[in-house]
Amino acid sequence: MIRRMPMPNRLMFLGANVGHRGVMTTIFLTAVVLRYAAFIRGDYSAWWDGGTPFPGYADLWIGNATQLAFEGTPRGLWFSYEGLLYTIAIAPFLKGFGLYGGLVTWSHVLILSSALIAPIAMATVRALGGHIAGTALVGILVAFDPVLTWYGLNGWSDSATMFTAALAFLLFIRAARRPSRLRLIYFGATLVILALDHATWTWPAFAWALACIPLIHKAPLWLPAPIQTSQLNQSRRSIRRTMLPLIVLIVGLSLANIGLLAIGSTEPGNVFPVLTSDSGNQRRLAMYYDPN
Repeated sequence: MIRRMPMPNRLMFLGANVGHRGVMTTIFLTAVVLRYAAFIRGDYSAWWDGGTPFPGYADLWIGNATQLAFEGTPRGLWFSYEGLLYTIAIAPFLKGFGLYGGLVTWSHVLILSSALIAPIAMATVRALGGHIAGTALVGILVAFDPVLTWYGLNGWSDSATMFTAALAFLLFIRAARRPSRLRLIYFGATLVILALDHATWTWPAFAWALACIPLIHKAPLWLPAPIQTSQLNQSRRSIRRTMLPLIVLIVGLSLANIGLLAIGSTEPGNVFPVLTSDSGNQRRLAMYYDPN
């Protein structure tokens, strides 16, 4: 006699959720310990980037934030600088705790934000219908990734880009599963931050906002099968609704553009600084890979 397979019930789903949360918490705490170990050893900190490849490069953002915090001048918010929002984020810590105390406190923020990428990545896999083994593997890879540790703690604005990109992937998948207006607006707002925090993701953010229109509209065609079809309501996937992230991105960058023009942080005649902020970075990147 073949025994019938038990039907799933709420207690089974509850147990699975508790298991996922426990694994996420454990891996997050592991990532925190690993990053604090690197900080305590003096490998990296908000004022020390490990000495390679550009020793003291973190001074760029520290100097800009110092001008903003102690002199009250926006000179450090030049449109072509990397880390526009990163500089603004550091300034309150310097203002509130002084230069040394502010940098130490900011180091703790960098440690926690870098460690949070692990559970964010795990939640992304979970949102795609991944099982606990898959989510744990992704979390472990992120927690022990030496590059994420280096760039997350070394005081460069890349740390903000890595954190925001991880969050954007999670919000994109959540919006693809259930495209409520609020979820789409959150995703668009994250793209605004991604475009401004490091000054090299302006056009990738636009490309992502454009790509999400057909991707979210046709999400049932590419989302994995384990996701319940009840969560893929096609009536909420109109083209007009899926354009929300793009609209939020345009509005956010427009407001930032107006702000930069108002404080004079742009070259004469450049009326769209937010659309040209990453040109120098991309040009230097091309020259780095091709000296000719």
